[in-house]
Amino acid sequence: MSMLQRVVTAGLTETADLSLKDMAACAFGVVDSHTEAIVSTVPPCTPGRANNSGMVPGADITELPTTSTLLKKTHIIPDLLDSVEENGFFLEIAFGNFQVFNGIIIDREVMHGPPSVRVVERSGGSNSRPSLFLLLLVELEAGGEDYLQWMVLKSLQTGFEHEEILEYRQMPSISKGRHKHVFLLFDTEAWMRETDAPDRGRFDVHDFVTRHEFGAAVAAVYFESETVC
Repeated sequence: MSMLQRVVTAGLTETADLSLKDMAACAFGVVDSHTEAIVSTVPPCTPGRANNSGMVPGADITELPTTSTLLKKTHIIPDLLDSVEENGFFLEIAFGNFQVFNGIIIDREVMHGPPSVRVVERSGGSNSRPSLFLLLLVELEAGGEDYLQWMVLKSLQTGFEHEEILEYRQMPSISKGRHKHVFLLFDTEAWMRETDAPDRGRFDVHDFVTRHEFGAAVAAVYFESETVC
């Protein structure tokens, strides 16, 4: 399967059929040493554009690199997590009308409000599924520390509905450049609910995961944001 995309190569714009394998190569920087391929389906200053991540809204992502592969490349595994399960659940995430996939780079403007998130069970998953999940959205290494943007309880039955523990919030001041984010989903059976929510400005992902003995994340989505215009 391929999708018609606009490919910018060495400063020249041309039209080409870009396969999902090529998209994956772009996502991990596996391109010819003399070629820089930037994938885009919309003008460069449109919020929600896809760029050199190679991930395109609406694409069939079943052939793209696994979550574990991406989290290892970005050192989230093992620095923050032991591992992430691949076969039980996955997350459907959107900021407004823009879907977020693993590895995508988005315009930070689309993150002005909380995303819609749905926990989806993969076919053939385990019969002993959890009924409630803890979902975190963390901006990594923001100002030298991790910043907890959002913390909610989710269930399979409620679709996009959730119970907010910490309301969605972006960092009050943000430096220029690209910023790393990760959604982490955990089985709440391993979590003793605390009286006080954690400090979002000094959030330590590794300490939180270790202290509550989460071990493997049930699902995860890593993406990056930057100011486009």
